[in-house]
Amino acid sequence: MARGFFAAMVDPDQPDRYRRTWCGRFAIPFGLLLLGQLARTLGLQPPRALPIALSTSLEGPELPLRHLGLEPTCPLNLHHFVTAPAMAYVAD
Repeated sequence: MARGFFAAMVDPDQPDRYRRTWCGRFAIPFGLLLLGQLARTLGLQPPRALPIALSTSLEGPELPLRHLGLEPTCPLNLHHFVTAPAMAYVAD
């Protein structure tokens, strides 16, 4: 599960070459490996992923944080944005 996801996002032969640019490059595979190992340890089937929601940084207004000294660090447009998928992993 984790290896397949990693290979879909990064060229395994050249790990510095992204197929899809993404943050969480190590956190997501680590979490998936941890879930898989935990399921095996408990004698359970591997968890099943259920999509819950999908959002992007383009969908909402800018958070009103400028008065705290926090400002955007880059332009927000159709060429530069963040996608945030929400998944639930459940045991069958």
